[in-house]
Amino acid sequence: MKLVNKFTLWFVGILILTTPISMTISQYHIRKKIDEAEVERLSHVNDLVASQLKQGIPHEKYAQGRPIHVSKITGPLPDERIQVKEENYFNEDLQREECQLTVTSYYEIGGSNYLIASHDYVIKARQVLAGMMSGVIWKMILVICCVALTAHIVSGYTLKPFYQTLKTIQSFSLTQKNKLDFPQTSIKEFQELNTLLQKMTEKIGEDYASLKEFSENASHELQTPLAVIRSKLDLLANTPIHADQAQLIAEMQHSVEKLSRINRSLLLLTKLENHEFDPAEHIRLCRLTTSTLSAYQELIQLKSLTVQKQVNKDVYVRLHPTLAEILLNNLLHNAIRHNIQKGQIEVSLTSEKLVVRNTGTPPKTPTDELFLRFKKNNQSSDGIGLGLAIVKQICEISGFDVGYRYADGWHCLSVIFDPNKVQVRKTEVFADA
Repeated sequence: MKLVNKFTLWFVGILILTTPISMTISQYHIRKKIDEAEVERLSHVNDLVASQLKQGIPHEKYAQGRPIHVSKITGPLPDERIQVKEENYFNEDLQREECQLTVTSYYEIGGSNYLIASHDYVIKARQVLAGMMSGVIWKMILVICCVALTAHIVSGYTLKPFYQTLKTIQSFSLTQKNKLDFPQTSIKEFQELNTLLQKMTEKIGEDYASLKEFSENASHELQTPLAVIRSKLDLLANTPIHADQAQLIAEMQHSVEKLSRINRSLLLLTKLENHEFDPAEHIRLCRLTTSTLSAYQELIQLKSLTVQKQVNKDVYVRLHPTLAEILLNNLLHNAIRHNIQKGQIEVSLTSEKLVVRNTGTPPKTPTDELFLRFKKNNQSSDGIGLGLAIVKQICEISGFDVGYRYADGWHCLSVIFDPNKVQVRKTEVFADA
């Protein structure tokens, strides 16, 4: 939900919540003011009639049909000279409830005590509320419509720098050294946001450059001593040596090769994490899958493995060509290496997913942990434990999902493609066994 819509909903909620309270308060004050005004008017009428009586003018002259009652009373005057009484009753003629307000005043005129009472009909509280309700409802509808309309218009202008900042951040790339240009704004919060983002992206760029330089230097510097060690071992192997020495040299050469593979794999993982592989176009993954299988024919024959493949033709996936080769090589290499003698391999490629299945012994490590670095099914094996970690990293930066499970003697690795990154130009399928 957009920010402006949340603000609008909050405002409407507050309006709906506070309106009944404000109506109750308004009704009370309006009713009170009406009563006070009517009491003041009727008190003035009583005073006027009393003034006429003092002048000897009959009160009927002023009353002339007005609801005024004048009578003499015996006994002393009450302490409260003005008394107000409100009565509710049902008017049979009008078939509705009426509210009668009576003001009784007491006077001493010519040595006699008089009671002068006048009354009138006033508006009831529910009538005031009913009159307010219709007006308030229309007012709320008008306010909500105006808020909903103006909120989007005003927010489009007010939040324009924010959306421009988001667009600038979305175009940010670690591989580009161009400085981000944030929009100018007079809103203090957006100015602070842009300043913070500017400093953050500059720091990220500096850290990325330092890390990239360190990785490249480390890889380059390691290759030199590894090459020297390898050449020295080759020279040593060509000299007269004993069988035990030859065994030691072979083990040293094996360790050097393993160290070299680890160095290359870690460098590749670093490049993957830094998103240095940007896919520019869709590659024909079906053809690459077939050619990769063909490249492993010698290893497949050495283990007497049976390969079945079902690959849809003309499946194009948006993936960097180098990453596609590494992904297929690691999946197929694992399927061959961790297979049993005279085992089976099944390769399936559709527009939805790539699945590589192979027979093999049950894993000794939980399958979800095998995607971690240096995590191997058999810790004593010659593998370096980075193959599946590289597969997972390639899938993450490409927007794919990767899964691994073992059931009924079969290892199954599946890569689920992002539908937005796949193109299928034909539906033809070919299968080989």
